[in-house]
Amino acid sequence: MKRVIFLLIFLLLFSGCQKTNLPVNAPPLSTPSVISEKHAPIMASRPDLDNRLIKDIKDTVIIKGISYFQEKEYNKALEEFQRAMKTNKTDSYFYYAALRLSGTSYFNLNKYNEAIECYNSAAKLYPDDDLNYFYLGLIYHKQNMLNPAIKNFQKSLKLNPEQAKIYYNLGNIYKDKKEFEKALEYYRKAIQVDENYLNAYYNTGCIYYELKDMEKSNEFYLKTLKINSNHIYSHYNLGLNYSEIKKYDKSINEFHEVVRIDPNYIEVYYDFGVSYYNLNNKVESLKYFKDYISKTEKESPWVQEAQNYINKLEEK
Repeated sequence: MKRVIFLLIFLLLFSGCQKTNLPVNAPPLSTPSVISEKHAPIMASRPDLDNRLIKDIKDTVIIKGISYFQEKEYNKALEEFQRAMKTNKTDSYFYYAALRLSGTSYFNLNKYNEAIECYNSAAKLYPDDDLNYFYLGLIYHKQNMLNPAIKNFQKSLKLNPEQAKIYYNLGNIYKDKKEFEKALEYYRKAIQVDENYLNAYYNTGCIYYELKDMEKSNEFYLKTLKINSNHIYSHYNLGLNYSEIKKYDKSINEFHEVVRIDPNYIEVYYDFGVSYYNLNNKVESLKYFKDYISKTEKESPWVQEAQNYINKLEEK
């Protein structure tokens, strides 16, 4: 995550908004957009190996392709799956498995048209397999084709209403459409199906931040941390939220958690500096602003912001 990237995206999307020196939260985890300037990227759902599909596979060519896939050698995996399609009858389960796995490989190679063709063909062979429509939904969302994505997720949901990840991805789409109340509704449903769905809690916290409900935002970041105490984005966003409501001691505690988890999370050194500056702690503020400048890319506009703080502190 480069602070400069988020700044540019923010300026493009929110050019009418007033910029402040205080940090802005990290975005929900999903595809494909970011919500605001200092949000972390949303967690994208990607097709992976489906245990329901591969658990009974005995075709040695497909098994070899699966091995390549697990090593993220998607081109080699695809070669094996395509070979298996040639050696199995088109009405056989092994042909269907190889076809589905080819779609998954194409998706991970960012060859979306080929992936769509595979999943559509698979859906004709097995129209009751919810995952064909789920993966089509992911691809269309990835391409920002939100209405076809919704249509396919709804098809998947009709076949398998107990899949939390379908509700979650519908929530992500409505987040991208800026229909935040609908997004919250689907995240809530994902949590009802799976009470430990970490990303649904986290994204809910991010949405409440966008709705300016800081108390609810913090509540859901804390719920995320109950599931995974090392969830770095939740610690970071809590720190930023506490900064915004002027609870700087609490923000510093969360930033320390970020550094504990990842000492190379460079943005946090700037945020330390801001919090200590607002606590009138000159020594610590100078230390962290200088650390930030030494660790970040010199062309970042935030370097100048940090230097401005340093100049003010050294004048005192």
